[in-house]
Amino acid sequence: MKFGLNIYTNILIFSCLLATMCHLSGQKNEIIFNHLTHDDGIEDDNYNMYVKRDSRGFAWISSMNGIYRFDGLNIVPFNSKNSNILGDIVTSTFFEDNIGNIWFTTYTALHCYNRVMNKITPIQLANITGDTIIENYQLFHFQSKDNSLFLKAGSEIYHFYISDKKNYFSLGVETNCANFSVDTTQNGEIKCIIGCPWINRSGFDIIKPDYKSGKWEKGAVAICPHQSGGFPNVFYDGIPTLGQHGCS
Repeated sequence: MKFGLNIYTNILIFSCLLATMCHLSGQKNEIIFNHLTHDDGIEDDNYNMYVKRDSRGFAWISSMNGIYRFDGLNIVPFNSKNSNILGDIVTSTFFEDNIGNIWFTTYTALHCYNRVMNKITPIQLANITGDTIIENYQLFHFQSKDNSLFLKAGSEIYHFYISDKKNYFSLGVETNCANFSVDTTQNGEIKCIIGCPWINRSGFDIIKPDYKSGKWEKGAVAICPHQSGGFPNVFYDGIPTLGQHGCS
C-alpha cells in the first residue's frame, strides 16, 4: 500500500513539473515592450535617434532637447536648463569610457557625464590657431586600449585623450562629412575612418593612418547618386558601407 502511494505521488509531481515546463515553453516567445512617452517624462519624444545601455544597466536616450537617463523605473532629464549641457541638439550616440563615465556630443560641444559626481561637463576644443571650436561636434569612436575618443569638431577630426582633457590633436585632415564609421584591426587600432556626407551630397571620405610617417591621409571617393533616390552600393575591403543600389 505504501509502495503504491509513492508511485502515485511521483506521478503527480512529474505531471506538475511537465505542466509547468509546457507553460514556460509557451511563454518563451512572448516579448513585452514598454513604450516611453511624454507621460513617462520624455519631454521631447521626437528624434530620439540614439539609445545606449551602459554597463550599470542605465539606458541613455538622445533628443533635440538634451538627453535622458532611464533606470527601468524613472527618467531623469539633462538639458541646458537644468545642467551644464551646451546646446540641446545631441549629435552622437553614447560611449562609456574605461572608468564608467558617459561621453556624447551636442552640435556645440563634447560632453562627459561623471557618474560619481552625477554631473555633466562640456568641453570645447581649440583649433591650431587657438580659436575655440563652437560647432559641428560629432563623437563617433571610443578606443578602449588608450581610453581615448575620436570626434569631429569644426571641419577637422580630433583624437582626444580622456585621462588628460588638454591632450588632443587634429588628424590634420579636413572633412565636410556629417556621419562616420570606423573599421578597426583585431587589436583595436583604426584601419580607416569612413565619412559619409549629409543629405543630397555625393561622395565620401576614407581617412587612413600612415603608421610609418605618423600622419593621417584622406582619400575622397566620388560616387553618383542612384536615379531612384537610393544610395549607391559602395564597398571598403569587401564591407558594404552605403546603401544597396549600384550606379549604372
